[in-house]
Amino acid sequence: MKAIFMRSGSRRLGNLILLIGGYGLGQGTIFLAQTWLISRGQLGLVANFGVNFYIATLAIMLVDFGSTAVLARETAAIQHARTLEQTAVTRATNLWSEFWAIVPSRVAMAVAVVAAGAISAILTADPFARAYAIWAWPAVAIWAFNATGLLDGLRLSGMNGVAGALPFILSGVSLALVADQPPAVAGALLGAALSTGYLLAVTGQMLALGRSGHAPRWVRPTRPTVIQSARSGFAALLATLPGQIYFRFQILLAGAFLGEAGVALFLYAKQIVIGFAQLIGFLRRIEFPDLVSRLKGTHGPILREIMAAQRLGTVIAAAASVLVLVVGLTVWLTTTGSIAEAGLATALFAPIIITSGVMLSLTQALTAQGNYHWTALVMIMSSAIAALLTFVFAFSRNITGFAAADAIANLLAITLAIWVLKHPAKSRIEVVAQ
Repeated sequence: MKAIFMRSGSRRLGNLILLIGGYGLGQGTIFLAQTWLISRGQLGLVANFGVNFYIATLAIMLVDFGSTAVLARETAAIQHARTLEQTAVTRATNLWSEFWAIVPSRVAMAVAVVAAGAISAILTADPFARAYAIWAWPAVAIWAFNATGLLDGLRLSGMNGVAGALPFILSGVSLALVADQPPAVAGALLGAALSTGYLLAVTGQMLALGRSGHAPRWVRPTRPTVIQSARSGFAALLATLPGQIYFRFQILLAGAFLGEAGVALFLYAKQIVIGFAQLIGFLRRIEFPDLVSRLKGTHGPILREIMAAQRLGTVIAAAASVLVLVVGLTVWLTTTGSIAEAGLATALFAPIIITSGVMLSLTQALTAQGNYHWTALVMIMSSAIAALLTFVFAFSRNITGFAAADAIANLLAITLAIWVLKHPAKSRIEVVAQ
């Protein structure tokens, strides 16, 4: 038993190192390129890239159709419930049956998103945006066949960190290389870099599954499984979509009220905070299979079980908030120009790391219970109120209001999630309704 525990702990540590290393390398590449551009005063390119890059990543998230959470949960459940009577072939069939059941929903979403992107490319007068859309949309179709959820459920999340870093690394390197290129050329190269990165990422995922003994196989999905996967995926998508739309709404408001320079500073500060928050999210993902098992058998106070299972992530989030706050203020006080303004903006958003860390802990617990609809409702309500507050605060033409709206959104989500978790009867009603 001790040997099993040690192997499990080593695997978890290895996954965490790969996730953090991969994500840090990917985001770090973009961060360094943006820092260099800001130091040169090229805020326009930073803003153009940021807006289009985050639109593309929103499209990628839509195409995933909530399947990362659903596949991770179902795969973890398959692994948890396996018996000696089940052969490796049976488990592999069950696993790939779940994968192919969600693919039709992904493909349908990809067709809709690519069509919308094509129309946008035709109508826009911005040469950068047009070129970026044309060359980035292939990534959307490619991502319809990603295996992120399978790797998470199989406790191979580290491979997702390595594969997922590729689009960011290529985008960051390309961003630095196109600094002096015309807008149309810059947009085309950056869009192509994103598509190439996602092609390499999906290829890497499939190779990783093959090396782990779970090589891709075709399992014809049935109509009931496709419908059930679509319902679960859509509910899981709704849990993450509000926050993503809210962020893009903030970008639009920043452009309208803060100007091009304000957009660049907002995206720069937000990326740092998102980067740390994502690192916390990686730890949550690694612990997710264990959380599913723990909540299935827990009989104690659920909040205590959740926080005990995810204590490390909360501590790291608190430490990261303090670190970012101190560094941001130091940069603001010791430098001048655009870099100083970026330091202040980063410090203003630093508290979001801890509030989002706690929020993710609670909403992931709802997902672990299969309460996708409740998770979605919590996120929709908090994001809607935050969007309204951002709109009101934007009239002050100050980035502080954007940070305040983020904090309020997270605190509201925490409050609602706690209420749902403390009322399991109501949560069960939603599960039955699915």
